[in-house]
Amino acid sequence: MLQKMREHSQSTATKLLLGLLIIVFTMFGFGAFEAFMKTDPPAAKVDGVEISQGQLAMETDRQRQRILAQMGEGANPDLIDTKLLQKSVLDGLINQTILIGAAHDMGLRVSDAEVDRIIVENPQFQVDGKFDADLYRRLLANAGHTPVSFKAELTNNFTLAQLTGAVRETPFVTDAEIRAVARLITQTRDIAYLVFAPEQFKSQVTVADADVEAFYQAHLPDFMTPDTVDIDFVQLTVDDLAKDDALAPSEEMVLAQYETDAKAFKPSERRQVAHILLQVNASRSESAARAELATIKANIANGGRFEDIARKVSEDPGSATSGGDLGLVSPGALDPAFEQSAWSLEVGQISDPVKSEFGVHLIKVLAIQTDEYGSFDSLRPQIISRLREQAAEEKFRVKVRELDELAFETPDELTHLSEVTGLPIQHIAGVTQTDGLPPFDVAALRTAAFTDDVVSKGFNSRVTEVDNRAYVLRVKEHRAPVQRSLAEVSAEIRTRLIDEVATDRARETAAEAMTRVASGEGVATIAAAYALEWQRAPAASRGTPGVDREIIKSAFELARPTDELRSVTSTELGGGRTAVVTISAVNDGDYGALSETDRSGVQTQLARRIGDEEFTALFTTLRDSASIDRIHRELPVPE
Repeated sequence: MLQKMREHSQSTATKLLLGLLIIVFTMFGFGAFEAFMKTDPPAAKVDGVEISQGQLAMETDRQRQRILAQMGEGANPDLIDTKLLQKSVLDGLINQTILIGAAHDMGLRVSDAEVDRIIVENPQFQVDGKFDADLYRRLLANAGHTPVSFKAELTNNFTLAQLTGAVRETPFVTDAEIRAVARLITQTRDIAYLVFAPEQFKSQVTVADADVEAFYQAHLPDFMTPDTVDIDFVQLTVDDLAKDDALAPSEEMVLAQYETDAKAFKPSERRQVAHILLQVNASRSESAARAELATIKANIANGGRFEDIARKVSEDPGSATSGGDLGLVSPGALDPAFEQSAWSLEVGQISDPVKSEFGVHLIKVLAIQTDEYGSFDSLRPQIISRLREQAAEEKFRVKVRELDELAFETPDELTHLSEVTGLPIQHIAGVTQTDGLPPFDVAALRTAAFTDDVVSKGFNSRVTEVDNRAYVLRVKEHRAPVQRSLAEVSAEIRTRLIDEVATDRARETAAEAMTRVASGEGVATIAAAYALEWQRAPAASRGTPGVDREIIKSAFELARPTDELRSVTSTELGGGRTAVVTISAVNDGDYGALSETDRSGVQTQLARRIGDEEFTALFTTLRDSASIDRIHRELPVPE
C-alpha cells in the first residue's frame, strides 16, 4: 500500500494539484479553502444569493464581542440574548446583500488591485513601514477573519460606501429650502411653564408601619449588606519608574531625537483673510455681482480702504462689521474656490471676483503665518521627558512580568513580592463589587478582587493593569452579604414610599393643571390655585441657557397657538418633577441675520437629511422587491 501511495504521489496529476495548492496557500493562506468548500449550509437566500450559516455564526460572535467590550470590564455574557442577536445579525447581512446587489446592478465596483493596495498600505499591517504577512494573518485571526473573508468584507464595505455616497452626497438643495429651514432653526418662542415637584406634596403623605413592613418583606434581596472585602495590594506605575535618574537620556540621545523630530516635522500655513461678499439672488445675477466687485476693486486701487468698503457693502453679516476679516484660517476650512484664490495671493494682494456657493467675493490676504519647528533649547525639556517616559514604559513591561511571576511563586502572601521589588504593601477597606475608594474606583481592580481564586481561595491576584499602573492584590478580609433587619432599613423604606406617592401626586396635579390651561381658564388663576408662579422664557431659542432642556424640547414640539386653541403640554424633568409648558407666540427666524458659516451649516445639514431620506427610500424599495428566504436553523450559543 505504501508503495502505491508513493507511486501515485509521483504522478503528473498529483504534482499539478500540489503545485496549485501551494500557489493558493501562498497567495491566500489556509482561508483559501473557503473558495473551494461549498458544504456550509445557507442561513438565508436573497435573490438567489446565499448567506451561509458559517458567515452568520462568525458575524454573530464578532457582534457579541463588540457588545461585551462596550459593556465594560466584568461584563456578564449571560445578559446578551443570543437568539435575538442572531436574528439582528441575519437582518443586517440580508440588508447588506440587498444593497451590494443594487450597487453591482448600478455598475459600482472596487477592483481587487485597489483592495490589495489598501490592505498593504494599512499601517496596522506594517512593520517598519512595510507590509508584514504574518502580522496581517495574526490580526485577522484575532478578529475572526481569514484573508479571503476579510478581503471580501473590505470589498463589500467600499462598494457600499460608493452606493451610499452616490445617493447621500448628491441631493440638490434650493435657496428657498435653505431659507425655510434657516427660519425654522433660528425660530424663537415665548414660553411659560409651571413646575410641580414632589417636595410640594411630601408633607401631605403618611405611610403606615404595615406598609413599610409589607414593602420590606416583598423586597428582601434589596436589603442585604454588600459583598465587601478589605484588600492588601502593591502598585507599580510608569510615573514612579520615570523618576529614576538612571533612566535619564544622554545629551547625545536628546539631540538625536530632536533631529529626527525636526526632519519629520511638516510646517502648516494659516492665512488671515478678509472678504467682501455680494450675494447672488433673484435681484442680482452673478455677472452683476462680478461687475460691482470689479468697480469696488478699482476704487480700492485708487485709494479706497478695503475694510471701510467691506463694512458698508459686504453682505456677510458675520464679518462685515469687522471689515470683512475672517481671522486666521487653515486649509480645508473654507469653500474650495474661495480657498484656492486666497492661497494664490500675496499679503496685501486683492483677488479678482471669485464665485462660491455663497455668492461672489473680493478676497484680501492680511497675513500669512507659517508654523516653524522649535529650537533645540526650547524643546529639550519635552524631549527629555518623552525619552524618560519611553524608557520607563520599557522597564514597566519587564517589571510587570516579574510581578506576575512573584505573585504566582508565593500565592498566599505579598511580603516576599514586596521585599524583592521594593514596592510597599498598601491597604484599603470596604471595597464592594460596585464601589471603592481610589484606586479601586476602577471596575477592573474590583473585578480582580472578587474572582474566585482571590476572594474564596485566598490567592494573590494576577497582575491587573490600569492606565500605565499595575497591581497585585490579595483579600485580607471578606464580609459576605447578610440580611439587614427591618429596624435598620425602616426609615429608608418610609422615605422611599413617601417619595413615590409625592411623585405620583405631582404628576397627577400637573395633568390637572394642563387640562385647566387647555380649557381656557385664566393662567393667573391656575397658578394661584397651586400656590405657584409661572416662569417665563420670552423669545427662547432651542439653545437658550437656564431653561431645562426638556421644557425647551416640549415647547418647540407644540403647534402654533391660535385664538381658539392654546398650545400646552406636560413633560417629565427628572427628580420626580413634572412641568406644564405653554407657548404664547412663535417668532420665525431671520435668514439675513445668519453668518456665512451658519448658512453653510444649514445647507450641509439639510443636504445630509435629504440624502438620508433618499437613501432610506431607495433601500425600502429594494427590500420590498427582494426575494428573501430565511432558512431557520438555530446556531449554537457561544460558550
